[in-house]
This record gives sequence, C-alpha cells and structure tokens, in this order.
Amino acid sequence: MHKALLVAKHSGDVDAARRDNVRRKVAQLEAQLRVRAMAWPFARLIHVHDVIAGLAAVNFRDSFGRSLPVLYTAHGPLSREIRMDTGDEELAKFIEQLEGKFYARLDRAIAVDTGQAEILSGDFGVPRGKITVIHNAVDVVNVGRPTPEFQVRRETAQRILVLPRRLVEKNGPLVALEALALLPPYYRLWVVGNGPLRSQFEARTASLGLEGRVRLWGEQPRSNVMELMRQADVIVVPSVPAHGVVEATSIAALEGMALGKPVVASAIGGLVELIQSGQTGLLVPPGDARALARAVLSLEQSDFGGALGRQAADFIRRSWSSDHWAALTYAEYQRLL
Repeated sequence: MHKALLVAKHSGDVDAARRDNVRRKVAQLEAQLRVRAMAWPFARLIHVHDVIAGLAAVNFRDSFGRSLPVLYTAHGPLSREIRMDTGDEELAKFIEQLEGKFYARLDRAIAVDTGQAEILSGDFGVPRGKITVIHNAVDVVNVGRPTPEFQVRRETAQRILVLPRRLVEKNGPLVALEALALLPPYYRLWVVGNGPLRSQFEARTASLGLEGRVRLWGEQPRSNVMELMRQADVIVVPSVPAHGVVEATSIAALEGMALGKPVVASAIGGLVELIQSGQTGLLVPPGDARALARAVLSLEQSDFGGALGRQAADFIRRSWSSDHWAALTYAEYQRLL
C-alpha cells in the first residue's frame, strides 16, 4: 500500500517513487538514531553495515553537536546488488550517488576482503589509509549444535550437494545445476534459499531432466539451514561475477568449513583468501560446471573429502572464529576513539 501511494504521489513516476522511498528510509533511521542517542548518552561511535544506515548515521552525526565517528563494514556496493537483482539501472545509479556521498563522509571502513577494499578505494575514492580488511567470521562454538526440532531424512546411498545460497546470479545456482547433470545419478542437489532466479532455475532443472534429483528448500530459519548443511556430503559455492558484484568471504563457505564439510567453491573474490585449495577445500574456475563436477567427484577418493573437512574445521577454529573477528573489530573502535 505504501509503495502504491508513493507512485501515486509522483504521478505514476516509479523511479521518482523509489528514490523518495530510499530518502524516507534514511530519514526514518536518522530519527531512530536521535531517539537512541537520548536513551544511550554514553554511545561514542556508530557502526553500520549498509549505505542507507550509513547516510542516516553521518547526517545524524553532523547535526548531533559532539564527536560521534561512523565506522562502516563494506560487504559490497548496494548499487551493484540492485543491478544484479532487479536490473533497475535508474535506481542503481541513484544508490551509487548516495554511496559516493556517504563514503566521502565516513570516518573509517572495514572491508570483508581485499577485493572490497579495492572497490572502496579504487571505485569510490575512499583513502586506503581509512580502510582495514577484517574477514567475515563464524561462531565456531554454536555452529555445530544440532537442531532436534528439525529432522531431515536422506538416503545413505545418495551423495548430497548443498547450495546454501540465494537464487541470484552471483551465487551461480545454474552452474551448480549444470554440474549436477554431469555427476552420477546418486548425486542430489539441495538448494537452501530463494530469489529472483527461481523460475529460471526450475525451468532449467526440467530441461535437464533433473526434477527428481533437485530439492528447493526455499528460505529457512538459520538453525534449519545449519541442519541441512550438516546432512551434506559437499557444500558447493559456485560463485560467478555479476554486474560488478564479486563474492566476498562467503558466510556459507565459512559455516560449511566450520562444520567439517568439504567445500568446493569458485576461485574468485574473498573465497581465494578463505580456501587453500587441496588443503581446506577445493577451488575451481568460476562458471566452469565441468571443473565443479570433477572436483566433487574427486572427494570420493579414499578419505579425501573427510580429510579436507577436518582440516577446514581446524583452520576456521584457529583463524576465522567470531572471537578473533571481535578482537580485530574492537581494535578499530579503539582507533576511532
């Protein structure tokens, strides 16, 4: 109803309505910050994770009357995500302008991998001295806890590939499907997530004759996602570049590794910083379904898959835990204060 009213307000101009909606969200968040500042007078900085909240934060800070630095964690440009998900070029350009305005006013940035740091500095002009790379992390204590209220049944003779990603272009769901078609018939693909490519994915599943080997679980609570990943023989993360969006340090890959599952992923973006191919997982060329299928099959040799999974879990516990991430992030807070 609100969107319909916005379109009517702008005499049917959908682009103007969408821009107005973004401005409204910034204003709403700015108002919330004012309320929180009264409730939390001890607050000394603002940490944001997206450009909309970031704009609200710098607007509030500049009118607040005392020092309140803004720290931003960059997961990837929102403008590029919009291009990929919707193809709405007008909205993407508008968000890109807002990103530029925000990046010029933030105090420091955390990039979740070196690729995101290069986008901030190279594409948006954020001084490299303002950027620290702190990779994503996983709660290694809680990630492996079972979910007794969600029971999953699978046939032991089958080998289950789990793609725990949204059905969007950059996540490579169609690549996973093409790889499945090249694998023996005892392989199954479980997709945990939804997205704009669902109808295309279903059509391609039918054209390849894979209906009986693919299960779309749709969106699931986080605990259910973890249980489905625990049932996997292999976690696949077949990311591809799309509209300037490049995979960062994938949480799905991190969680799969923390669970002791072999992860087969594309050699792209932050995945290259996360996975040591042949030691803590396998990397394949992005978009190469044959290479993905060969890598999956290689995990059946002896205990290769099991060994990769165990080494991956140990690696995550040592270097990619949420405790390690928290310590590095706290150091950034101290730098600002």
